[in-house]
Amino acid sequence: MRQKRRKFSLSRRRYDQTGRQRRQVEPANRERSDIIDIWREQKRIREEEVRLEREYEAATKRLRDIKIQMKRNKSMLSDATDLQTTLLEEFQLKTQNYWLWLAKSYTKFKLRLTILYIKLRSKLGLPLRRGAGLRFEKTVLAVFGAILIVGAFYLIWLRGSSPVQSADTASQDSPTPVAADIPLNVTPEFSVLSPNGQGVSSQGGFALVSPVGKDPVYAYVDKLNNVNIRVSQQQLPQNFKDDSLALAKLAGDYNASRTLSVGDMTVYIGRSEKGPQSLIFGRDDLLILISSDGEIADQDWITYIEKLKL
Repeated sequence: MRQKRRKFSLSRRRYDQTGRQRRQVEPANRERSDIIDIWREQKRIREEEVRLEREYEAATKRLRDIKIQMKRNKSMLSDATDLQTTLLEEFQLKTQNYWLWLAKSYTKFKLRLTILYIKLRSKLGLPLRRGAGLRFEKTVLAVFGAILIVGAFYLIWLRGSSPVQSADTASQDSPTPVAADIPLNVTPEFSVLSPNGQGVSSQGGFALVSPVGKDPVYAYVDKLNNVNIRVSQQQLPQNFKDDSLALAKLAGDYNASRTLSVGDMTVYIGRSEKGPQSLIFGRDDLLILISSDGEIADQDWITYIEKLKL
């Protein structure tokens, strides 16, 4: 049995219009979605461009700073090279001038020596030789003069290095060490110091070591740690009482630049290159000098000085 075809409630025209509208909305939505994606991509691209631009500017600035630093370093290296070259040239110039001065001085000395030789022969009335004879005589004269100069310097050195003590030492109110040939067992005119105040008769007694007519200086010999020592004493001069720096000046004359503290007293001590020592100090209105044949420890000196009594 055939069924009847069902009729649509919408008219044909209205149906067509509805389908057409639906077909137009779907492409519009798709186009709108595509445009939003494009905008987003463009925004991302712009942000990326801004970031890349900033990184480029930072890299350009760093490159510029690096170039400036490289230029400074290159300038410093160039200045250092120029300075080194200048110093080398200056040293070479000084060396060259020195050799020129040396050659000039030698030529002048040789010329003056020849003139002196000619004048000497002329004064002595000797005929002037020529050729090899003249050269030989000048050579002999130069050698003889060099020997005289060396000998004079050697004698001066010996005189300066030998410990010579003149009689002016006593006139400057400085004590004099004991000599081996000076008579002993002399009674001092004033109170003197001795170990523990017991005198020095067992050591040979006191000796008057000052020159005749000068202020008396008494000395005795002793041993400290198996080292020979000589103790000289004299009354403290008036200028030492008036000037507190006089003792330090006297110590400087003996090269006694180091000090020891013994109670409230300052002891000046000096040492020579070969070992002997010299001590200078003032105590009980006495000016005292102690000299030794060898080096003695500071503590032993302090103990010995503390035992010295009137």
